[in-house]
Amino acid sequence: MTHAMAARTLTKNELSDTINVAIEGLVKHRYELPVFNVLLREARLQRAAANQSLFNAINNKLSETDRTNIPLIMVSSYSFFSKMYLQLSFNFFVEGI
Repeated sequence: MTHAMAARTLTKNELSDTINVAIEGLVKHRYELPVFNVLLREARLQRAAANQSLFNAINNKLSETDRTNIPLIMVSSYSFFSKMYLQLSFNFFVEGI
Protein backbone atom coordinates (compact mmCIF):
# COMPACT_ATOMS: atom_id res chain seq x y z
CA MET A 1 0.00 0.00 0.00
CA THR A 2 2.71 2.50 0.95
CA HIS A 3 4.74 1.78 -2.21
CA ALA A 4 1.76 2.47 -4.45
CA MET A 5 0.99 5.66 -2.52
CA ALA A 6 4.59 6.83 -2.73
CA ALA A 7 4.67 6.27 -6.48
CA ARG A 8 1.39 8.15 -6.97
CA THR A 9 2.40 11.19 -4.91
CA LEU A 10 5.26 11.87 -7.30
CA THR A 11 2.76 12.43 -10.11
CA LYS A 12 -0.36 13.63 -8.26
CA ASN A 13 -0.47 15.89 -5.22
CA GLU A 14 -4.12 15.35 -4.31
CA LEU A 15 -4.81 13.23 -1.25
CA SER A 16 -7.91 11.70 -2.83
CA ASP A 17 -5.86 10.33 -5.76
CA THR A 18 -3.34 8.79 -3.39
CA ILE A 19 -6.06 7.24 -1.23
CA ASN A 20 -7.81 5.83 -4.30
CA VAL A 21 -4.61 4.15 -5.45
CA ALA A 22 -4.18 2.58 -2.01
CA ILE A 23 -7.78 1.33 -2.00
CA GLU A 24 -7.41 -0.11 -5.52
CA GLY A 25 -4.27 -1.96 -4.48
CA LEU A 26 -5.84 -3.33 -1.32
CA VAL A 27 -8.98 -4.49 -3.17
CA LYS A 28 -6.89 -6.05 -5.94
CA HIS A 29 -5.00 -8.16 -3.41
CA ARG A 30 -8.22 -8.86 -1.48
CA TYR A 31 -7.05 -7.22 1.74
CA GLU A 32 -9.42 -5.81 4.30
CA LEU A 33 -9.71 -2.05 4.02
CA PRO A 34 -8.37 -0.11 6.99
CA VAL A 35 -10.14 2.77 8.67
CA PHE A 36 -10.21 5.89 6.49
CA ASN A 37 -8.03 7.83 8.94
CA VAL A 38 -5.24 5.30 8.43
CA LEU A 39 -5.37 5.87 4.68
CA LEU A 40 -5.54 9.63 5.15
CA ARG A 41 -2.59 9.67 7.55
CA GLU A 42 -0.47 7.54 5.21
CA ALA A 43 -1.41 9.67 2.20
CA ARG A 44 -0.35 12.81 4.06
CA LEU A 45 2.95 11.21 5.07
CA GLN A 46 3.65 10.10 1.50
CA ARG A 47 2.77 13.55 0.13
CA ALA A 48 5.05 15.25 2.65
CA ALA A 49 7.89 12.86 1.80
CA ALA A 50 7.43 13.43 -1.94
CA ASN A 51 7.32 17.22 -1.53
CA GLN A 52 10.43 17.14 0.66
CA SER A 53 12.33 15.02 -1.86
CA LEU A 54 11.37 17.37 -4.71
CA PHE A 55 12.42 20.38 -2.62
CA ASN A 56 15.75 18.74 -1.80
CA ALA A 57 16.40 17.86 -5.45
CA ILE A 58 15.78 21.44 -6.56
CA ASN A 59 17.57 23.01 -3.60
CA ASN A 60 20.70 20.90 -4.17
CA LYS A 61 20.96 22.14 -7.75
CA LEU A 62 20.78 25.83 -6.81
CA SER A 63 23.90 27.83 -6.14
CA GLU A 64 24.23 29.88 -2.99
CA THR A 65 23.59 33.05 -5.02
CA ASP A 66 20.39 31.57 -6.44
CA ARG A 67 19.19 30.64 -2.95
CA THR A 68 19.70 34.19 -1.70
CA ASN A 69 17.95 35.68 -4.76
CA ILE A 70 14.73 33.67 -4.43
CA PRO A 71 13.16 36.00 -1.82
CA LEU A 72 14.09 38.99 -3.98
CA ILE A 73 12.31 37.48 -6.97
CA MET A 74 9.18 36.96 -4.91
CA VAL A 75 9.20 40.50 -3.55
CA SER A 76 9.91 42.17 -6.87
CA SER A 77 7.25 40.19 -8.73
CA TYR A 78 4.73 40.90 -5.96
CA SER A 79 5.44 44.62 -6.03
CA PHE A 80 5.24 44.64 -9.83
CA PHE A 81 1.83 42.94 -9.85
CA SER A 82 0.50 45.02 -6.98
CA LYS A 83 1.56 48.22 -8.80
CA MET A 84 -0.14 47.00 -11.97
CA TYR A 85 -3.29 46.11 -10.05
CA LEU A 86 -3.41 49.51 -8.37
CA GLN A 87 -2.85 51.26 -11.67
CA LEU A 88 -5.59 49.26 -13.41
CA SER A 89 -7.97 49.78 -10.48
CA PHE A 90 -7.32 53.52 -10.45
CA ASN A 91 -7.80 53.82 -14.23
CA PHE A 92 -11.05 51.86 -14.04
CA PHE A 93 -12.31 54.01 -11.18
CA VAL A 94 -11.42 57.28 -12.94
CA GLU A 95 -12.84 56.20 -16.30
CA GLY A 96 -15.96 54.78 -14.66
CA ILE A 97 -16.95 58.17 -13.23
